[in-house]
Amino acid sequence: MVEWLIAHPNLYNKKLNGNKETQKKEYLWREQANLLGKAADIIKTWYSSIRTRYGRLIKTRSCAPDEELTERDSWILREFGFLQPHIIEVNKRTAVSVSR
Repeated sequence: MVEWLIAHPNLYNKKLNGNKETQKKEYLWREQANLLGKAADIIKTWYSSIRTRYGRLIKTRSCAPDEELTERDSWILREFGFLQPHIIEVNKRTAVSVSR
């Protein structure tokens, strides 16, 4: 799955022109899901959760580099390093009360 993602950068690289082609991306997800015998929504959710976890691990590693990693977290950091240039931290929005 990792090799497949690397081979299809339009799924994760927002700077590419093909990133906006949602029909093409949906087709790619469906084709990969068929090869794996899964539903497209399942593998898209898997990718989304792995990508989120990778982003959190990068942030945590920069703050606490001595923290012990699980085997799964080590695998995520090792295999999904290609995502690092494409993950940009977005500042949290503060909720504003609109009372009169």
